[in-house]
Amino acid sequence: METKFRVVHKPKSIGCGAKLDAAVGYKLSAKSSSHQHQNGEEADENDEEDDAILLVGAIKNSKPNLPPHVLSRACCKEGKIEGANGLLGEMQGNGIAPNVVTYTTFIHGLCNLGNTEAALNFLREKTKTGFLFNNYSYNALIHGFCREGELSEAKKIFEEIQHRGLTPDVYSYTSLIVGYCKHGSMEHASDLFTEMTSKGIRPNSITCTSFLDGLCKIGKMDVACKLFMEFKSSRYLTDKISYSIMIDGYCKQGNLEEALILLTEMLGKKLVPDVVNFTSLIDGYCKKGNLDEAFNLFINMVEKGVVPDVVTYSALANGFCRKGNIHEAFKLLDKMVEQSIVPNLVTYNILINGLCKEGKVQDAEFFLKEMQKRSLVPDRFIYTSLIDGQCKYGNIEEAFKLYAKMVRQGIIPDAITYTSLIDGLCKASNVHEALKLHDNMLEKGIIPDVVTYSTLIAAFCRVGDIKKAKDLYNNIVERGVLPDVVTYSTLIDGYCKASRMQDALEVLDSMVERGILPDVVTYTTLIAGYCKEGEMEEAMTLHNEMIDKGMVPDPITYLVLSHGLDKVENVREADEPLIGKRAAV
Repeated sequence: METKFRVVHKPKSIGCGAKLDAAVGYKLSAKSSSHQHQNGEEADENDEEDDAILLVGAIKNSKPNLPPHVLSRACCKEGKIEGANGLLGEMQGNGIAPNVVTYTTFIHGLCNLGNTEAALNFLREKTKTGFLFNNYSYNALIHGFCREGELSEAKKIFEEIQHRGLTPDVYSYTSLIVGYCKHGSMEHASDLFTEMTSKGIRPNSITCTSFLDGLCKIGKMDVACKLFMEFKSSRYLTDKISYSIMIDGYCKQGNLEEALILLTEMLGKKLVPDVVNFTSLIDGYCKKGNLDEAFNLFINMVEKGVVPDVVTYSALANGFCRKGNIHEAFKLLDKMVEQSIVPNLVTYNILINGLCKEGKVQDAEFFLKEMQKRSLVPDRFIYTSLIDGQCKYGNIEEAFKLYAKMVRQGIIPDAITYTSLIDGLCKASNVHEALKLHDNMLEKGIIPDVVTYSTLIAAFCRVGDIKKAKDLYNNIVERGVLPDVVTYSTLIDGYCKASRMQDALEVLDSMVERGILPDVVTYTTLIAGYCKEGEMEEAMTLHNEMIDKGMVPDPITYLVLSHGLDKVENVREADEPLIGKRAAV
């Protein structure tokens, strides 16, 4: 039994503990085929060794009818490509002419080993001798280049198929569509999909599921849904994979109602939901903050005999951490270990981040050491969580030590890492060092995001350097970073505190022109500015404007207005004796 993980302070038992104990009391035994799989691998290895021996023997005996699959296995066996190339030459030397199947098998072997460029050179060399390749040969190259991320090269091969008088088939299109989808080039994927269907080429299940997955990953659920319905009506696919993709897409979008409808539809088609489907929904509920539903679903999946995996537990732990329930997250970790489920890097990141947000940075560093004992190497996300935790609690020196350590280990900080450090420096009133770090980001080619700029703008506003704050705002626009409502509200607050109400209103106008709607904070900031100046009529006008736009003023809005009215009343009362004296004179 592995040692359980604990934070330094023993967590109190809360809420779902009893339910969790009951849930994992069920026998969670996944059917394992590891022994069969291992035996299968050994059998395949033996077959490949036999095939290689058979191949050499066949060539040396000049057998003309060499089965192509023998060469296939020899070629695909790691480290045997050069030998296979020599065998091809020996075949020809013995009067055995390799055919298109033999050459294509060799090309396929090179591509599978990640050497598609060599495969292309081989094809070019043979083409010069007048040898004619077929679709399968070119499809192997398209697939190889796509897998290596060389989409422009894959497209060239696709076009070459047509130039050679061949017709791209479903595999030609599918390989390229899958490549585009994996790299987020959905416009190109969509064009190809339209082209293939307009030519009467029926998409296969891989084409459809890859295209759906690509659309879901970029959040185009409306397009994905329409396409999914078309696929079903055309009987292109109604399989479990497509349902899983759509369910996950809806969950990531936060549309759990649609996800549940599809889950019910799956059951109606006798498609049994698996751990992936349940985990998608659990993660969706957790991100919505609905932990009760997430946990009930977890109990339900266990009762149905579906075994939770590390992703399921990590999703639940993340939900508890987001709610500030770090103790319950660690109880889940204990249950994972009891079920022999090994936490992965994502699990550790979730828990370390949760500890840092709770201010338990020392516990997080202890947990980091526990993680490293398990030979897991901390990544950028874990270091950034620790840096952010140290910065939020004023430990700037420790934060920069962590930053130096991650750089020494070859881990490249991103905009979030730098923003955490900048925020820490700003909170320590060291705005000029924060600005230097911003410049350092730019020198390293790391583009500051809207949070970085908002943090700096707020800091310079606090120290009264409105000019620098405005310069930073202009930098945002010039660099193509879109300011958000926080950025505008921060700059408006700076102008209000400096009694520059006209400038504040101009920022408000600019904000509206860019299509960014002011929120309660924006209006309250402006109201506070006018109250400070004693201009209560303007303050009340803004208050009424808020209500007209459907916003509900919060307690701070009314507190600001109350103080403003009191201030005006006090001034009026102070002025009344003076007015009386002047009248008497």
